[in-house]
Amino acid sequence: MSTERKFKELNVFGFYQKRLSLLLLLSTIPSCIISFRFLFTVYEPEFHCDVPAALSENYLNVTESKYEYLLNVTVPWTTNDKQELVRSECLNYDIPVIDDSKNESGTGWVLNSTLPCKRWRFAQDGVSALTELKFVCERAWMKPFSFTAYAFGQMCGTFAVRPISDIFGRRRVFLATLVLQYMVCLILSFSTSAPMYMSVVFLTGATDMVYGTAFALGIETTSTEKRTFITFCCQMGYSLGFLVLTFLGYFFRDWRWLLRAFSLTALLYIPYYWLIDESPRWLSSVGREEESQRILSKIAKLNKTHNTPLQDLVELETNLSGSPKNEKFFLKFFQLLKLVLKQPVLLKRLIIVFFAWYCTSLTYYVIGLNPNNLSENRFVNLCLLGLVDMAATVGYYLISAKVGRRNSYVFMMLGLALLSAITPFANKVHRLLAVVMVCVCKFAASLLFTVLYTHTTELFPTALRQSTLGMSDATARIGSITAPFILFAGDPTRVKTISIAIGAVLLVSSALYRLLPKTINVPLPQTIDDAVAMGSSEAFCLSCRNTKNQSNEEDDSTNI
Repeated sequence: MSTERKFKELNVFGFYQKRLSLLLLLSTIPSCIISFRFLFTVYEPEFHCDVPAALSENYLNVTESKYEYLLNVTVPWTTNDKQELVRSECLNYDIPVIDDSKNESGTGWVLNSTLPCKRWRFAQDGVSALTELKFVCERAWMKPFSFTAYAFGQMCGTFAVRPISDIFGRRRVFLATLVLQYMVCLILSFSTSAPMYMSVVFLTGATDMVYGTAFALGIETTSTEKRTFITFCCQMGYSLGFLVLTFLGYFFRDWRWLLRAFSLTALLYIPYYWLIDESPRWLSSVGREEESQRILSKIAKLNKTHNTPLQDLVELETNLSGSPKNEKFFLKFFQLLKLVLKQPVLLKRLIIVFFAWYCTSLTYYVIGLNPNNLSENRFVNLCLLGLVDMAATVGYYLISAKVGRRNSYVFMMLGLALLSAITPFANKVHRLLAVVMVCVCKFAASLLFTVLYTHTTELFPTALRQSTLGMSDATARIGSITAPFILFAGDPTRVKTISIAIGAVLLVSSALYRLLPKTINVPLPQTIDDAVAMGSSEAFCLSCRNTKNQSNEEDDSTNI
């Protein structure tokens, strides 16, 4: 019996793989909640300056009309972006004392001298860290910085978690990050100062590694043909997170209780300790044959297939790990860099993939973190984004296998570039048109993220596959770090210019991605030579030859 036939027999999509797919789908729901909780934790309601503390102390228990008089005396009026007359958000009149006997109306106190205000009144539309810790006016930079701290934490976590998973295994890291992300969110809900809040936000990013570990665990426990489905399950769970976050945010308007309610859902994942097994690929790559055989036997038993003979295990493990037993499966960063630099083809491919991850992440978070790009109701917006994300996941599953990863990226990114550039102008035509275009952009960005996760694993040899995926994921964090500063730039006159610039960058990415090889119906490259040959006539002939040999083997076994 050939190694390929043993591999297919053992990795049929049976009960074990179906159960694992469902578990991985549910495990990625919290990842979305952690990423987009900022729509509630740093939510910015309408606000304006309040009466200075030194003056308000003399006016306790005043009537509503009296309080309006105090506001008129101390807070200047200005116009907002919609040319509406509103009270100033950041300035008070410089009035040391108010003498009611000299001026009942307060109009005589309108002076040109102003100073930054220290107190604010926020609309009663939920309590966020922004309203409690005052991330406004002179401290407004803390709002985008909070997401930057989270994204930087994710980048550090990406570099740390993958090497740790190589040492301690996929299962341990998966379970550890699943627990830690809840613990850190619970600690975040008790933040009492801006430094503490920012520090814990960084930790939430560093521990938010469940999606990547779930993806790795899934593709290493299923056959090559089902990797698209595993990606679909992981992304669908992430998409469902939007709907769960909408539900939690609607019923828990206080950001602290929102995080605490979310942390309680950790109890639902306790059974994972018994339901999730270690990756047979990882066990075989570190020489733990006995444990690997035990897991393989369990998979065969649950799938109701006969177990693989022990004497054939070495051959099977070579297939599972994707590389010879004496070849190191995971390489350190500098070893990877050295090998890539020696191959200009792989270096060019790596640069194009990194740029694609950056562009996709930038667009995804610019759209997702903007609560005002759809309707005026933030809950409707978030729910709509979730539905669009789910539709994109289904679209990936239906389109990617037929059109191919490369073509899916090129065409979707081309459309996204054009839509990103013209969306700000759509508001001039009709508000509904702008909403539709934003939804289409979100659909494309979500689909592209899923395509990249799969395509990146197919472009590089087995020994470099996990390392390049980790480095690509880290590059994407640079895009997510950039996104909040673009989104919260604060100058509405620059929106159109920024949109056109982003569209141009995405257009370049679409053109560059066309240089990458197609991977549809092409065997995964096992060595560096295989990866270099991808896209050439040699690779095409190799693919045809492998397909033909496999067909002949199956025919021979049938005749026997």
